[in-house]
Amino acid sequence: MQLDIMKSSGVNILKNRKQLVEIFLWIVAGAMLFVFPWHVGGLHPVKGESYAFGFNNKAGVLGLGLCLAFLTILKTWFFKPVSSVASLEWLSNGDRLFPPFEKAKWEYVVLIACSTAIFFSNLWWDGILVMPYWGGEIAYFLGRIDLLALGYRPYHDFQYNYGPALLYVPLWLSRLSFGHLGIEDAYAWCVAVSFVLGFLCVFIFLRAIRIYDTLRPLVLLLCLVMWMCITMGLNYSPLRFTILPAAIVLFDRSLSLPLGGMPKWLIAGISALLSSAACFLISPEMGIAISVGLLAYASVAILSDTLPSGLAILGAVALCFAVMSLCFKGYLYGVLSFSSGANNFPIYPNLTNLMLLGSSLVVIPGLLSAAWIRRADRRASLAAAISFAALLLLAASYGRCDPGHVVINGLMILVMMFAVASSIGKSALYGWTAFFALVVVLMGQISYWDGYRALFTQAFQVRDSYSKNSELVQQWQDAWTFQRSWSPRSSRLDWRKTVPYPAGFDDLVKDKKVGIPFGADIGIERFLKLQKNFGIIYNESPIPEWYAPKDIERAARECLGFDLLLIPESMIQQSSVSIDIPSYQKGISEFLSGLLLYPVHSTVKNAPYLPEVELTRALLATCDPIGKMPGYILMKPKGISK
Repeated sequence: MQLDIMKSSGVNILKNRKQLVEIFLWIVAGAMLFVFPWHVGGLHPVKGESYAFGFNNKAGVLGLGLCLAFLTILKTWFFKPVSSVASLEWLSNGDRLFPPFEKAKWEYVVLIACSTAIFFSNLWWDGILVMPYWGGEIAYFLGRIDLLALGYRPYHDFQYNYGPALLYVPLWLSRLSFGHLGIEDAYAWCVAVSFVLGFLCVFIFLRAIRIYDTLRPLVLLLCLVMWMCITMGLNYSPLRFTILPAAIVLFDRSLSLPLGGMPKWLIAGISALLSSAACFLISPEMGIAISVGLLAYASVAILSDTLPSGLAILGAVALCFAVMSLCFKGYLYGVLSFSSGANNFPIYPNLTNLMLLGSSLVVIPGLLSAAWIRRADRRASLAAAISFAALLLLAASYGRCDPGHVVINGLMILVMMFAVASSIGKSALYGWTAFFALVVVLMGQISYWDGYRALFTQAFQVRDSYSKNSELVQQWQDAWTFQRSWSPRSSRLDWRKTVPYPAGFDDLVKDKKVGIPFGADIGIERFLKLQKNFGIIYNESPIPEWYAPKDIERAARECLGFDLLLIPESMIQQSSVSIDIPSYQKGISEFLSGLLLYPVHSTVKNAPYLPEVELTRALLATCDPIGKMPGYILMKPKGISK
C-alpha cells in the first residue's frame, strides 16, 4: 500500500515537472517569436514592413523551430513514461475516407452545398461581374498566361512565383475548348474548379483524423466557409494549400490497397512520385513541404523494418525534385526571394498568431514523439510526415505573417487541433470549434473584407459604367478588331473581353520595342503583346531577393535594352520626394491594426526601402521623356537614336 502511494507520488511529481518544463518552453517560444526578433538586427534593405520596423522574421521562425525541437526531444526521451504517446490516436486507423452516404450524410451535404456555392460564385466574379474589369490577383495571372501563350517561359523569361499548373492549365483549357473559351473564360473555370477540388481535399484530411461524428459536419462547414474569399484568384484558391495534407493522406492510404499483387515498395514509389509531383505542380512551397514530409515518412518506415518501401519513397522524391528542376529552371527561386524579409510583416501577438503558436506546440511535438516511441504502429509514418510538412510551412506562415497567410499555411496544424480536442472530450471540442469559428472564420472574413471591399465595389462601378456607355465600349471593340486584323500574334492570344488603350498610343510606339518595368493597365499591356517587337514587361528577374538594392543596377541595365520605357507618373512623382517617416509610421501602423485586428504602434528603425522608387531614379538619370499619355510618361534611353 505504502509502495503504491510512493509510486503514485513519484509519477505525479514527474508529471508536475513535465508540465512546468512545458510551460517554461511555451513562454520561451512566445518570447522567441514575438520579442527576440526585434533585437536581433542583421537586416538588409528589402521592400517590407519588417525591415522598416527592424523585425527579423527569420530569427523568430528559427527560434520557434528550436523550441519545438527541444520540446519534442524532452517528450520522446526524458519524459517518456508520461509522454503523450497516445497522440497517434488523433489519426484514424484505416477508416474509409469516403464512407457510405448514409453514414456521413450531413458531411456530404455540407461538401456539396459549399462546393456548389463557391463554384458559381467564382464563375460570377471571374467570368461575369468583372467583364471587362480585372483587378488584384486576376490581372497578375492573365498577364502571365498571355506571355505563356506567346512562347515565353515562366521562371526563366518572366517572374512568376507559383506552380506551373496554375499557369499552363488555363491556357491549355482555352486551346482545347474548340474556340468556346477565351483565356479569361478558361481562367475563370480553372479558379472555380480549383476551389471545388480544394474543398474535396479538406474533406479528405478531416476524414483522416478522429473527431466526434456528431460535430464533423459543423467542423467541415467551418473549414470550408473560411475560404469564401472569391476575389483572391487562382493563387489563393484552397487547392494550392489543401493539396498538401490530402496528398499525404492519400499516399498513406495507397500503401494499404491490394493492387493485383504489385510489390508494396513499387506502390510506395509510384504513390510518392504522384503525390510529390501534384504538390510541386501546384505550389513550390507545397512541393518542398511534401518532399520533407515524405522523407520523414520514409525514415520512420526504414526504422520500422520496411526498408524497400522507404528507399522507394526516397528515390521517388529525389526523382520528382530533379525532374521539376530540369523542366522548370529557376522554379524554386521564388521561395528564396521572400527569405530576406521582403514583403513581410512583423510577428505581433494577435489572436491568429497566438492560435497557431499554441497549436504548433501541442501538435508537432506530440505527433513526433509518438511517431518515434510507437514507430511500429502503421500511423507513425503518417504522423511524422504531417509533422515535418506542417513544421516547414510555419516559415511561410510567420514569414509573410498576415492573418490569411498564417491560417492557410498553418491549416494542417489548426485542423489537427480538432482531433486533439476530441481526444480530451466533447467540451474541449466545443471550445476549440467556437475559438476556430471566432478567430479563423469571423475575424478572417473581417480582415479580408477590410482589404478587398474597395476592389469588390470598384468592379460593380466599372461594370455599371460600361453598361451605360455601350457605344464607347463598341468603339473599343472596333479598335481591337482593327489591331488584331493585322497582328501576327492575334491567333495565339484568344481574348473575348476588351479594355481601352490610350488614343494615339499606337503612333507613339510604332516599330518600337517597349518595356514596362512596373506593369501597366491591361489594355496597354495587351496592345503591346499584339506587336512583333513586344519585349518582356516583367523585369523582376526570378532570382533570390529581387527586392534588394543589389538588383537595382541589373534591372536598370535590362530596361536600357528597350527602345522606349513606359513609366507611371505616380512613380516619377514618388521618386522626386523623400519619404515622410512620421506619416509612413502612422499610416502603416493604422493599416496593420486593421489587417491584424490588433493595436500596432511600431516605430520605424530603418528608412523604408522602396525598390520601385530607386529603379525609377536610376532610369530618370539615363532616359529622356519623349511623350505623355494619361497616367504614364514615355521615356527613351539616352544614346538611342531610333
